[in-house]
Amino acid sequence: MSRRPLRQAQSTSWKLAPELSEALKLCRSHFAFAALFSIFVNILVFAYPIFMLQVFDRVMSSRSVETLVVLGMGFALALLFKAVFHWLQNALLARSSARMDRLLADRICTALLERSLRSPDPAASSALRDLDAVRLYLCGQGALAKMELPWAGLYIAALFSVDMVLGWVALCGMAVVGGLVAANAIVTKDLLNRANRASSAAQRFVDANVRSADAALPMGMMPGMIRRWRLLRDRAISAQLRATNRGGVFSSVLSVAQLAAQGALLGTGVLRIIEAGIPFGFAFMATIIFGFAMKPVMALVGDWEARQRTEQSLLRLNELLKDVPLRSNVTRLPRPMGEVSFISANYSVSGNARPILRNINLRIEAGSAHGILGPSGSGKSTLLRLMVGNFVPSYGSVRLDGTDIHHWARNELGLYIGYLPQEVCLVSGTVTDNIGRFGLFDEAAVVAAAKLSGAHDVIVRLPKGYDTPVGEGGISISGGQRQLIGLARAVVGHPALVVLDEPNSNLDGPGEARLLECVRSLRDGGTTVVMVSHRPNLFKDFDFLTHIRDGAVAATGTASEIMERMRPASAISVVPRGRGTAQPQEAG
Repeated sequence: MSRRPLRQAQSTSWKLAPELSEALKLCRSHFAFAALFSIFVNILVFAYPIFMLQVFDRVMSSRSVETLVVLGMGFALALLFKAVFHWLQNALLARSSARMDRLLADRICTALLERSLRSPDPAASSALRDLDAVRLYLCGQGALAKMELPWAGLYIAALFSVDMVLGWVALCGMAVVGGLVAANAIVTKDLLNRANRASSAAQRFVDANVRSADAALPMGMMPGMIRRWRLLRDRAISAQLRATNRGGVFSSVLSVAQLAAQGALLGTGVLRIIEAGIPFGFAFMATIIFGFAMKPVMALVGDWEARQRTEQSLLRLNELLKDVPLRSNVTRLPRPMGEVSFISANYSVSGNARPILRNINLRIEAGSAHGILGPSGSGKSTLLRLMVGNFVPSYGSVRLDGTDIHHWARNELGLYIGYLPQEVCLVSGTVTDNIGRFGLFDEAAVVAAAKLSGAHDVIVRLPKGYDTPVGEGGISISGGQRQLIGLARAVVGHPALVVLDEPNSNLDGPGEARLLECVRSLRDGGTTVVMVSHRPNLFKDFDFLTHIRDGAVAATGTASEIMERMRPASAISVVPRGRGTAQPQEAG
């Protein structure tokens, strides 16, 4: 009985991810003790029909007030213990829910953040809502309903012990009601699943387009977007309405069937009193016990929609955890020197026949300043994402100091890498939180990084300086300020590798000068700097340049050589070269 919530979760046609299965197994002790207390709760339920039977057969015949008082005291004591055991049962399930959250929440949050790097999903945060739905159901009313269901058989057995005829009538009534419950599940399951999917699609559409309101509103796109959302919403409402209508019919029939079964049982009990001479109170006691037997069955009816939603949530969590498998513990490696190697690296996305990057063979020397050039859409940003481990090559590998970038422990590697993406997003918190990466680096390192990046003068002019809240819920700052703070976050702690994607896009002339001075300081300190920019003049003091075109390395070599070759547009006619950056190569 203790494993019933686990078996319920695993009864679907798909296999649970190891983390989900392990979390449920670790909660087995809570389920086991909750099931144990369920035994006491359901045994004490018999206190009421026994009390009623004694009142009818003893008190009313003897008219003894003392007997009624004694029976009443015993009944009150039974109710008190029932309340205590029921409270303990609920407390255990609540603790199992909290434990499941502690076991899974961090893992799920990490998985959805990692998956968002590969395929951004505005509705990704729903994974945590799915976790809440699963744990509250499996450790709440769903578990209680499953624990109570076996006791329906005990109540029917009790009726057989009272009178065989009453037992058979009750069993037939329960069979009819159970058949209706099963029919309700069959005819509404598909519609409920369809309604849940349609509702999720409508919510995803809204989540995906919230950020587009700034452009959509002034350009008159809002009515069309609302019409599209309404179409998706109507599909969900229509499916939900059909499911509710069908379920409503069964609910009505079920309520009538239950009352009819109770009436038939009461009528049979009266006949048995007349014909067989059973005690008068047995007829009424049988009706009450039958009501107890039907309670878990009817709970399953009311629980059906919640169970369907929970199954969909569990399926989505399962897909997430399998899509982003947990990295096993890796050996701790020393601080890297900063040498990056691409070995026959390819990257493509599903549904796109043409790879974004193809056969990238490139070596970036440790302690060098290496620029990446190329037209828009050539794959430069994807190259950087592979370099910092946000993307996984479809084929080939990306190595840091000879070790595959994905063989490093991500949290450990974060101490040695700085990354400034094209779109700088600041996390909700203070400026210090963002630059210090939420406690990875102390305040002294934060201030040093701000001074190195040129952000210090900007930060001290903010309302609360380094303690100014930014990001969601923080103050509104300009793109240039956000970019400087992001640059400071990238260079904090003297990383071995700093990767910058269009770091000058929101900077003015003085800002660009500070950026180049920062790059020189990093290089002089032994840090490898890789930077993407559309402005070749920013690379005049760089050591090496690589030109990316159509997802491949068109040329790579010293900065002076590549700049010289790029002056006439027709001069670049080179093939991807292998490891090393010494000389550009001509196409054969």
